[in-house]
Amino acid sequence: MYEFEKVIDGLTRYIDSELCPRMNDVQNFAIRVLAGRVIENENNIKEALIKNGFFRTFGIMDSDGMVDVEGLSNDIKREIARRDKLTLSIPWIGKITFRPSDVDVLHRMIAGEEIHNDNN
Repeated sequence: MYEFEKVIDGLTRYIDSELCPRMNDVQNFAIRVLAGRVIENENNIKEALIKNGFFRTFGIMDSDGMVDVEGLSNDIKREIARRDKLTLSIPWIGKITFRPSDVDVLHRMIAGEEIHNDNN
């Protein structure tokens, strides 16, 4: 279980390092604006999710704002693996494709593990 703030930080780092470099200027602008809005409203979003019965019922987030990153990662990775990839089409941002390995990278970023390049 990870604090909501740590999850947002990991998601932000993932967007910065994995998604933005592959985007054109308009897509990059749009995703950074959206990420900024999430960061600016982090506490409001956290409170709304804590109060959401769906999130608590399925064990996604508890009443203290802790997120079950391991469980979600396993579930998401399994479902993406069934199709080999998942492509989302987001207005202004375009298509984003995720593979099971992307879930591992995101999980490590949320956990605070650095992604090391063997060439260093």
